[in-house]
Amino acid sequence: MTGAPVPNSLRLVLIFFFGSVFLAALHLGHLPDPKPMALAMGGAFALALLRLRHVALALATVIAPLPGILLFGPSAYALSLAASLLMAANYADARLQDQNGLAALFRPVPALVITVIFAFGWALHAPVRQESLTAASLCVIFFLPGFALASGFNENAIARGNRFREIQLRFFSLAAGMAQPRWCIALSGAGLVLAVLGYFQIQTRPGLIDWLAPACIAAFVVVLTRDSRQAIAALAASALLLLYTGAVNGALLLFLFFALVLGRAANAWRSKGEDQQMAWMRALEDHGATILFAGCAAMLAAAARGGMIAASHAAAGLMALVLFPAITGMLQYIFPQRRRVEDLYRV
Repeated sequence: MTGAPVPNSLRLVLIFFFGSVFLAALHLGHLPDPKPMALAMGGAFALALLRLRHVALALATVIAPLPGILLFGPSAYALSLAASLLMAANYADARLQDQNGLAALFRPVPALVITVIFAFGWALHAPVRQESLTAASLCVIFFLPGFALASGFNENAIARGNRFREIQLRFFSLAAGMAQPRWCIALSGAGLVLAVLGYFQIQTRPGLIDWLAPACIAAFVVVLTRDSRQAIAALAASALLLLYTGAVNGALLLFLFFALVLGRAANAWRSKGEDQQMAWMRALEDHGATILFAGCAAMLAAAARGGMIAASHAAAGLMALVLFPAITGMLQYIFPQRRRVEDLYRV
């Protein structure tokens, strides 16, 4: 199935089914504080609309996690919203390029599943609303594909999407330059300076058991990407993030999710024959804008729930993500990967 529009009758069925689940969740659960929730949803809708240029798909992005949020609380709205926006953007970009929309939509799902598994391990050490994260993530996975199919893409939506894609590629082709060796080394050096300053200046440091979190993140990255350089980069960036945020928190979840999405995208370009540097440049061009919008939406949702501290944690997770491709590129430059005979003589 390529993601073609569904008939109007099936759209009504999808809307009726989601409405029934929404009302059931509202009856069985509890309504969060309406003002912060409305602020988070309004800001997220504006960002989703700016990225997707499609009203129905932007609305679907915002409301897909709601049944899980109503049942178990809004603590997971930031991460589930970021995942929903990434999945919707993948679907929209695939439709613009006449590719399989559903296959593209489900591409971030393994990263989301790994992030939820990491949260399960985190819940053994710290109090976490794990049921909220699981329910919201499942709602995104189950409801968003139906909403995406029901949204439809007419000629105006395709034209708006192509115009934004041109603007996105124009700006993020500059940001993709961070995959070049000189920028990789410069950014990695800046990360080292921040690590030294934080180690000697920060008074309150994470507990000993909290330092297991970066090691677990590195293990998950190497399992999903099969790239030891990405795992080392994830270990270093997440350790710096943990040092500055003070404890294991939602910033690490956002970082892990975005890092897995970027790492798998770079691996996909590598499998198509691109070298390491070009693969990362293409991955940053394709996903940089979407991750920026998704991170800002997560910041709004976190601010509405936990104030400026939660928003600053989400922002820190987004900024630490810059070090992930930089350290990976620096390691590739210092320790180049052996090239296969097929790569040397590829036509």
